[in-house]
Amino acid sequence: MGAAGLAPMFWRSFLLQACWNDEGMQNIGFAFAIDPWLRRLYAEGGPLRAARQRHLAFFNTQPYMAGYVLGVAARLEEQAAAGGAESGAALARIASLKSAMGSALAGIGDGLFWGALKPLAAVLAVAVSLAARLVGARLDEAAVLGAAVYLGVF
Repeated sequence: MGAAGLAPMFWRSFLLQACWNDEGMQNIGFAFAIDPWLRRLYAEGGPLRAARQRHLAFFNTQPYMAGYVLGVAARLEEQAAAGGAESGAALARIASLKSAMGSALAGIGDGLFWGALKPLAAVLAVAVSLAARLVGARLDEAAVLGAAVYLGVF
């Protein structure tokens, strides 16, 4: 399908948690993110409806890691839409891979982003703010610089 077809999916992935719910967790956000890809693969009607329904199953992962799962699911949907002998196998793998990857990437992402990167960004932001004050920056300038460093690193 090409990289141009992935852009809408990328932008929609930022809204993954917009419809978070207790029953399906991020399922609605995932279905929303992958929908442009599904519309490229399937004709309106039954096949598209079935593909959308597949992605409304339970899904949960660390939000920054969801792009990996979206990519794998998009590739499997592409194989399924192409037909042939492997289309049934691709459909069967979608749910199991989404579940397995979601859990594994949640563990990796939580440790990486919340346990390492966020504290590192905070320490660097404080250090830069203090250094800016030591060289004569005003308090508000140092605070803005520290916030920019935090957001840039994180």
